[in-house]
Amino acid sequence: MRRAAGALALLFVLDATPAAGHGDTPRVETITFPSALEGRPLLLSDTQGLFAVFEDGFRWLCEDAIAPNASLSAVLFGPEAGRLVFAADVGVFVSVDGGCTFRPATGLPPAPVLYGLWPHPARPAELLTGVAQVGATITTAVYLSQDAGDTFTATGAVFPGLLRTILRAEHDAEVVYAVGDEGFSRSTDGGRTFEPVPATVEGMPLVPVGLDLLGARAGTPELWAVSQHAGGSRLVVSADLGATWTVAAVVEEFVDSLAFDADGRRGLLATISGQMMRTEDGGATFGPLENSPGPGFGCLVRGPDGDLYGCADPLQGAPFALARSPDFGLTFETVLSALNAVTLRWDCPDEAPGATACTGLCPGLPVGATCSLCPAGRPCDDATDAGEATPDTGTPGVTDAGGTPRTDAESDLARAPDAAITPPSSSGTGGSGCATAGGRCAGGMPWLAFVGLAGAHLTRRRRQGAAGASPRASTNRSARQT
Repeated sequence: MRRAAGALALLFVLDATPAAGHGDTPRVETITFPSALEGRPLLLSDTQGLFAVFEDGFRWLCEDAIAPNASLSAVLFGPEAGRLVFAADVGVFVSVDGGCTFRPATGLPPAPVLYGLWPHPARPAELLTGVAQVGATITTAVYLSQDAGDTFTATGAVFPGLLRTILRAEHDAEVVYAVGDEGFSRSTDGGRTFEPVPATVEGMPLVPVGLDLLGARAGTPELWAVSQHAGGSRLVVSADLGATWTVAAVVEEFVDSLAFDADGRRGLLATISGQMMRTEDGGATFGPLENSPGPGFGCLVRGPDGDLYGCADPLQGAPFALARSPDFGLTFETVLSALNAVTLRWDCPDEAPGATACTGLCPGLPVGATCSLCPAGRPCDDATDAGEATPDTGTPGVTDAGGTPRTDAESDLARAPDAAITPPSSSGTGGSGCATAGGRCAGGMPWLAFVGLAGAHLTRRRRQGAAGASPRASTNRSARQT
């Protein structure tokens, strides 16, 4: 979930119900640009794993390949070729063969609930993760890996309650911010120790409930955050490492994400309903935009090409799942019309979990649907279980910067055709639909259900920059390229 928005209080309930291994309504939550993919996008979905752009187009890695019934919260490409590190609600897992086979990391407590992964930009083998544990009380501990995810050790930093955000500062990688139930904290030693910061906004204490860090503005030590309250949000900014804050804008909705361009002048803010506000003066003023791309628009992040990227939800009627904007929000170009447009599996040997997990299931579709999905490692014309794929004809109403309709096939990022879709029968929509190398998934680890008590329980997806996203009721933008 992106956000349990509007909650003035949270109820934490331990639920022993198995998690659905393959969700019916997947949505993009995180957009990153790993150097291992030469700056092409990697998408993390909420219920169906990864979608990454390789030289031949988008490929899908089902989340159940990593662990049965896993819900991924972060993915990192490691410092050496072939290494990937995955944070899930059942632990950290490492692959050294490009995401085909997986082994659990050591040193973490049993049944951890992970809060993402945060690498040190100058020391890529150094990773932080947050682990929530439920006992007589709920606490969150920070763990450190110095071998790219193989082993973790506790740093000794423990927070009462749950964390909502951990963010590594852009201007100094040793500065790490954390916001949780008990307030705002800061580390100056890379996340090994934290000290509480008595933050104020316009002379009043900055209440931690509803506070969420959004990122930094390029070339500055500024820290941007959103203070959510019933009915809306305040966009706040700090220039002194979080000690004092000023209100930059008042938003009548709950804020989803914020991104600035490489010069730090143009910026775009998205709310959870897909509305947008834009600045051209580094955040001094914000004005509304009328041309929202569609429902569920958010996940804002600046790509390595300098363009703005965002996600939306075709299941709610949006015109794309992933788009980019060369003019930072004025126009959008479709990169991927829908997750079911992906027809290539992860490139793995036939017997590897990366190839066998979720066999018979379709990316972006409910259990019971059929699609033209090509086997891993083989072209579509060699497939025995793939029907004829129908090329994507583009997304009506979404244009390139010059106003010309643009199709996915024209994009230099996405060349995979749409799947030929057969809707599921009424009897084929129940259950998780999880299939792994060992058969149907069963059991599942307990997970925390987070219920907002103030008004409607508005849930949204996770989203994050290069380091991944936090679990179900938290947000984590540790390396968002703002």
